[in-house]
Amino acid sequence: MKSTHFFLIVFLSSLVVGREFASNKGVQAFTTQQAIGTVFTLDVLQGGFRVQNSLATFQSVFPVSGTIDFSDGRTPYDPHTLKLQTNLILQDLATVASLGHISGNGYALILSNSVELFPVNTTTTTCNFSDLALVLNSDIVWQAPSLIFSGNSMINGRGNGITLAEGITITVAANSSLVLKNVDIKNLSDTKIICAAPTSTIVLNNVVLELADTITTWTGNFVVAGPATCVLKDKNWNFIGDSLLTVSGFTFWKDPAGVQNIGAISGNVNFINNGIILQQASGNTSLMQSQIATAQGYMYTNQRSNRRSPPRRGARRS
Repeated sequence: MKSTHFFLIVFLSSLVVGREFASNKGVQAFTTQQAIGTVFTLDVLQGGFRVQNSLATFQSVFPVSGTIDFSDGRTPYDPHTLKLQTNLILQDLATVASLGHISGNGYALILSNSVELFPVNTTTTTCNFSDLALVLNSDIVWQAPSLIFSGNSMINGRGNGITLAEGITITVAANSSLVLKNVDIKNLSDTKIICAAPTSTIVLNNVVLELADTITTWTGNFVVAGPATCVLKDKNWNFIGDSLLTVSGFTFWKDPAGVQNIGAISGNVNFINNGIILQQASGNTSLMQSQIATAQGYMYTNQRSNRRSPPRRGARRS
């Protein structure tokens, strides 16, 4: 009888302190939310998980469904750290209840179609994502907490959109880069996506940015390295101080979104490899090829000025 009681106490304690599943038992399925320590290769979490202690490790090859807490799951939400040793794939029906710190190690957090709020429960504590690819499979509303991306990270929208809620700031740390790829980002303003230092870099590749207000970027690098559109309306985007916008090899389109007097992208702007900023013609998604070629030729002959100085005014660019 005593041995039975001892076994129950040890089992319940493992749920409290963060369970380390046994990989040598083969495939194990768990249908309720688990407090995790280490999730091994053959563990199947069908009821979600919570990071009970300060650090947990994820190794499972199986998708995860249920309620996901990157904290201990209790208010106030204290973010803990999850270390990825493989991709963490969320499967319907999954929800991200609270965020925490994620050490990506070059792996991905792949959200399911059912994730619409990221996260469901907000907190004022800033979280850190390092060397992580965040992959969307639906439109999401990104709520607090604010996030710091460090190392080399990416947000791949797969053609979906992100609406930035009030009170959230996404910061790219010093000596770090964040690639925004295949994504539409709405409600962008001064404090929503920023660089922490001159050595911070944000790369735009097949991206639509919709401004909610005029933006002044003071530091860091924005690089247009693929198709990109800025829905300016009557707002402006100013690059001053230690900031620099580089348009490389592609057209950075300014979309007036129906307003009569479109705003400007100005300040420290550098054009390389025939990159250019052009305004979308009213009622059209592009200018005639002859107009683009003329403007690109003009830009090419005027790129010998200081790299931090804006180009002289020319064919429909700013």
